[in-house]
Amino acid sequence: MQYPDHYRTSYGAALFILCAVMFMGASCQMTTTTESVVNIDTNTVQAQQLVHTDATLTNTDEEMQDAAPQLLSGQYIEYSADRFTAAAESGKVVLFFHAPWCPTCAALDRDINAHLDAIPAGVTILKTDYETYTELKKKYGVTYQHTLVQVDASGTQLHKWSGGNILTSVVAQLR
Repeated sequence: MQYPDHYRTSYGAALFILCAVMFMGASCQMTTTTESVVNIDTNTVQAQQLVHTDATLTNTDEEMQDAAPQLLSGQYIEYSADRFTAAAESGKVVLFFHAPWCPTCAALDRDINAHLDAIPAGVTILKTDYETYTELKKKYGVTYQHTLVQVDASGTQLHKWSGGNILTSVVAQLR
């Protein structure tokens, strides 16, 4: 007894799909050979399937760059001097001065976290603790929590505003 052809080709198809998913963007050449052998006697059915796969992957540097994940949205991260420097080199930076006891800060924090994919690419919102970073508060004239300050790569203030409980209100203020 022979297995129908579609059983033999399903393994090849499964291997092809696996290769495509695992190496998306890479060249994939695959050769699959399947042999089915079925031995039947009155009490036992034995089936043996032999699968031989030879997959060869080749990638050029250009293909790997094209396959590299692209940032589709900006980011919302805790403030640190190193994170500020890295973010400022690659796009717009907003310092969000928040306090854990502030209800309007908590509302904005929840909304940003719920809509992380809506932060525009190249925008970084740095969650800056109002009580910890007193030097930054002095530098930018921040006198109360829930203040947002957009700064350039050198740390110069571009725009300052207060309030707004949703991400879209922050994005609307960007310059």
